[in-house]
Amino acid sequence: MTLRRALFVRHGETDYNAERRIQGHLNVALNETGHLQAAALAAYLADLPLGAIYSSDLIRAYQTAEPIAEKQGLPIHTDERLREINLGVFQGMTGDELRRSHHHADAYEMWRTDDSYAPNGGESYGQLGDRTLAAWEQIAEESEAETVLIVTHGGNIKSLMMRLFPAYDRPRVLNTSVTEIVKEDKQWFLRRYAELPHLKS
Repeated sequence: MTLRRALFVRHGETDYNAERRIQGHLNVALNETGHLQAAALAAYLADLPLGAIYSSDLIRAYQTAEPIAEKQGLPIHTDERLREINLGVFQGMTGDELRRSHHHADAYEMWRTDDSYAPNGGESYGQLGDRTLAAWEQIAEESEAETVLIVTHGGNIKSLMMRLFPAYDRPRVLNTSVTEIVKEDKQWFLRRYAELPHLKS
């Protein structure tokens, strides 16, 4: 069997998301809203026969994958390359706090405008894209499933789609949104980007 369909899901909401606080590699769990979002997503995907589930090893992604894996009767394969970008000294702070900070304001503006810039102790968006692409290419090459689900983070999904489909205009990747790509005649196509069909109500 050859991989022909992949769904990329951003994790559910955390308190840090609600506070617009930078998480990066910090291991922040889902809040109540995040668990409800994950449950709604699992119900929405219940009739879709998945062959494998992959997840970032950070708890907010793993907790989002858990109800889906339970309904599908599948294990969760974790991969640290699917972690959100490491933002070093920025982690735990909000954008407003960083802009007001004497220590971080200039660095924060540099990070916002230069994809090659890495904050102290962290990595650049380019490095995030490299490792996310490497994880995806290994899954695409080695998976024996026809359809896979990959639960990761907003930065990973956006950076990977920029690598795979550079001409596409990408809106914001919201919590538990679904991005889907399909393979036809040996080429991958973007079917939907950052949609929330399970949260319409």
